[in-house]
Parts: sequence; C-alpha cells; structure tokens
Amino acid sequence: MFRLICVFFAVSGANAAGVTPLFSSQNVIDVTISAPFATIMQERNEENEYEGVLDYTDAAGLQHHLDLKLEIRGRFRARKDICNFAPLRLNFRKKQTVNTEFEGQNKLKLVTHCHNAGSHYEQFVLKEQLSYQFLAALTENAFRTRLLRMTYVDSEGRNKPRTKYAFLIETQKQLADRIGGKRVKVPAIEFDQLDHTQVNLVTVFSYFLGNTDLSAIRGPGDDECCHNVELFEQTPGLFVPVPYDFDFSGMVDAPYAAPNPRFGIRRVTTRLYRGLCRNNALLEGTFKKFLDNKQEIYGLVENQQGLNKKSLREVTNYVDKFYYTIERDKLIEREFLKECSEATAPPAPT
Repeated sequence: MFRLICVFFAVSGANAAGVTPLFSSQNVIDVTISAPFATIMQERNEENEYEGVLDYTDAAGLQHHLDLKLEIRGRFRARKDICNFAPLRLNFRKKQTVNTEFEGQNKLKLVTHCHNAGSHYEQFVLKEQLSYQFLAALTENAFRTRLLRMTYVDSEGRNKPRTKYAFLIETQKQLADRIGGKRVKVPAIEFDQLDHTQVNLVTVFSYFLGNTDLSAIRGPGDDECCHNVELFEQTPGLFVPVPYDFDFSGMVDAPYAAPNPRFGIRRVTTRLYRGLCRNNALLEGTFKKFLDNKQEIYGLVENQQGLNKKSLREVTNYVDKFYYTIERDKLIEREFLKECSEATAPPAPT
C-alpha cells in the first residue's frame, strides 16, 4: 500500500509539473501498430517515412485509431548485422492525439527489441527502460519513458504479428520545458561549463549502471558534443548534462555491448568511476541521494513488469553491489577516490 501511495503522489506531482499524459504514468499500454514492417526492416533507410496506424484501448474502454508515420532511427542498433528489428521513430498527427494518451506528441523515439527470435531480447529492453527510471528517481533532469506491450502487424502480410515490450522516450523539448531550460548544441565544451552537482550525479550514475559509453563534453570522433548526453541550459552559460542510451551498460548487459576500449575493461559489467578528482567534495552528497532513494530504486526493480526471474536476480545483484560499495568507506576510497581523474576533462569517446 505504501508503494502504491508513493506512486500515486509521484504521478500527481508529475501532472502538476506539466508532464504530458503519456509520461505522467508508468502503467503499461497495450498498443498495436500496423505498418509495412518487412519493407522497413529490409530497407533500413533513415530518409524514408512509412505510413502506419496505431490502435489502443484506453483505461475507460475507448478505442483509439491514430495515423502515424514511421522512420528508422539510430546508428548502431539500426545496422542489420546487429539487430534484425531496428529502433523506430513514430511521427503522430497531433490533431488526432487530442483526448488520448498520446495528446501533445509529435515525433517520439521507440526503443525496440533488436531481435525477433525468442523472448530474451525483450529483457534487455526492460532493463534499459528500468535504467531510465533509476535516473528519474534521482533527479528531474532525466528523460521520462513509457513502457508499451507492442504488437507489430506487418500490413504487407509478409511477417506474422509479434508482441514485444518496447518503450517511448520523452523528447528533448518536453524535458527542456519540464525543467525550465533549453536544449543546446555545441561543438564541444569544457568541464567548468557543466553544472557540477548534476555532472557528479551523472558520473556516479554511470558507475552505478556500469556505463562508459558517454561523454558530456565531446562527441565521438569529429562529431559535435556530446556522446549519449544532451545538454540543457537552465542558467546562462551553465549546462546540465542528461544521459541517454544505456544499452551498452553493465546493468543491461546486451550481447552486442562492449566497454570503451580506452579504459582497459574486458566486460561491460565491470564498473569504473570516471569523475574528476576536483569534484570529490560532492561525492558525499551524491551518495546521499542514492541512499535516500534506495527503497525507491529497489521498488522499481521489484515492480518492473515483464522481467523474468533471471533478469530480476541479475539486476538486483548488480544494484546490491553498488550499495554495498557506497556504504563502506574503504570501498569508496578504492572505487572512487583512487580512480578519479586528475585530468582537466575525461577522455573523449572513440
């Protein structure tokens, strides 16, 4: 009962803060999308749009039929040699979404199951969605998500219908409006331009997830800033980093994931702290935030719909090890204080 009350007030607070209906609840939505999926997955052309239809029944029993367009998105997971079912972008007609769960939505990222065979690839989707929820439990400066039980119907009749878990991600604009900032794009930035409290949370959160696949100051190669991090400006000249894309983390432990080769880690499940030593004074406050939200973190794991026993055990054990570490001074010394970087900035991603 206590947990249900907490969820109720969290959702009520979200509505008051102006969160769109889609992201003001964690109830799973059963959705059917009909589209030429065989062609979409065969062509993998990000410039093409494909006509589709989304159908769902709301909590009041009303049926909704929404026209939409679908696009392939992403880089790594869009490759045929990595996933036989690529991530998608759903483009709604905003006028049709009025008085539906999708009211106010336009283009949304859909995280999909990567491979059709078996059910284990759905577990990686669920663990990644759970990772987004972990960050949202710690700070408002986090992308919200909504879990779907999605049935994919190939309108060309070439593939049989499949029902898989997927999730939608709040847009950059929706997050910016919610936190009272604006999204910014820059070629690169310096560490001192980042909000130190948020960046310290992000670096500890990355350790918590076992995630080295991000940078808050540089893009990969010659790309602009940043790598799996969006920047938001709440105070002029000061940027708030918000991470996303957690499939390469140890928390998710996807079979295609590999750690950043710069750090000499063999497995993504091996944790590494990448924060700067000059920021160590903030560690105690960051650890307190995790400790204050410990019950909620474990509650999210316990209540994650669709997790099988194996995944539940793996995630719980991984979370256990993190809390065991931050509750012991000797392990904090070893894992954080001795591993922090003296450099002006962490190394850029490859």
